Amino acid sequence: MKKLSFLILCIFIMISCNTRSKITDNTITVNKEQDSLALELCQIFGFDQGIRTSGLYGSSIGTKKSMEMDSLNFIKIIDFIKQHGAPNKKNLGESYRGTCVQAAVGAVLLHNPQRIVKDKDSFYLLLNEVNKGNLKREGFAFVLDKYYVFQFLKKGIEKRGIYGTQWGKPCLEDRKISDSLRSEIGLPSLKDEDFNQCNKE
Repeated sequence: MKKLSFLILCIFIMISCNTRSKITDNTITVNKEQDSLALELCQIFGFDQGIRTSGLYGSSIGTKKSMEMDSLNFIKIIDFIKQHGAPNKKNLGESYRGTCVQAAVGAVLLHNPQRIVKDKDSFYLLLNEVNKGNLKREGFAFVLDKYYVFQFLKKGIEKRGIYGTQWGKPCLEDRKISDSLRSEIGLPSLKDEDFNQCNKE
């Protein structure tokens, strides 16, 4: 817990000391709203990563705490997107810099793929951001694919994807499902060579 608190404090100091500003005609103007949004994202990212770099991660207590934190962070990120849209240069301006700002949404979504798949409101909210160009289509597929990969693993089936991302190629017999899910998020169907010949389970 001390490590996590220290990490958040460091992030806060870093953001506070690195306030984004513009100099025009010898006048400095600071966009406090954008800086505030950047700080919020850094805090979320700090909590997401802090629990994973703590000595507790991997233990039963750490696993429980990380699940609680993931759930809380997911709610915060969804609320953020509802109010401001997914973070990008247009809505954050010069404050859209640094790992903690740019990686917050991706990290949190990647740790909550089941919530996106099962909650259609969240799914379509994020898909809308994808269609606006605020989130990458392939990145969205990568997050969603993680859910299906772990569903297969829970059943004792070898690691495989459905969307055809870095998680693994889908099986040829799952082609219709793959085509349908990819089409739903605006991706083209995979080519023949993008599928694996798998033994039927």
